[in-house]
Amino acid sequence: MSKMFTKAARRVNLRTVLIVPFIVQIVGAVGLVGYLSFRNGQKAVNELASQLMDEVGDRLEQHFDSYLAVPHLVNQVNADNIQSGLLDVNNFPQTGKYFWRQLQTFETVSFVQFASKEGEFIGAEKFNSRQFAIEIKDKSTGSDKYAYAVDKEGNATEQVIGSKQDYDPRVRPWYKSAKSAQQPTWSEIYQFSTDSAVRLGITAVAPFYDEDGDFQGVLGTDIVLSQLADDLRSIKIGKSGETFIIERDGILVA
Repeated sequence: MSKMFTKAARRVNLRTVLIVPFIVQIVGAVGLVGYLSFRNGQKAVNELASQLMDEVGDRLEQHFDSYLAVPHLVNQVNADNIQSGLLDVNNFPQTGKYFWRQLQTFETVSFVQFASKEGEFIGAEKFNSRQFAIEIKDKSTGSDKYAYAVDKEGNATEQVIGSKQDYDPRVRPWYKSAKSAQQPTWSEIYQFSTDSAVRLGITAVAPFYDEDGDFQGVLGTDIVLSQLADDLRSIKIGKSGETFIIERDGILVA
């Protein structure tokens, strides 16, 4: 009996010795292939996700480059028209109506304005698609700025819808940004001086110089941040993606 058991054990041990290494090799090979497949698949997914994010980022950048180019374009057009004599910024009725027409053309723009080095101011503001105002500060208004209702032709009426006492555009952030930069630039985010509501925005500004290179004033075109946020919400990024605009110092813009 003992001899038979020993022979059987030898056969089992021999069989085990011969089979187990093959099983271990097969299991190891299958496991390695599976692991490598998983890693490669994970890497491929990550690379694809990264590529998609880059593509979305590029499209968003192109979208907002176009969006943010409009205010600077408006300023450049206005500067060219002043220099060519097509626009006389000393003629406030003409200039106010001209700015009002630009608000009809450029939907993303909320305010077009000019402030002289003497502190006089003319601007057209859009509250919504139907409500506008012409804002004036000159010798006739003294130190105050008045906002007037606009008729269907874009002319300022005698109806005063708002006013700002002791208004000096030269101390406003947008004016100081342009004068300091001495070239087209953006103001910092600031609270707009408006009678309709508290609104935060940013202004594309350009200093204006005469033919002799003397500083004459500042042209400005505003974007309201709430409108920029609405534009962001209209952009679909997958099922749950969201878009944010953040300043370089980490402040959330929209």
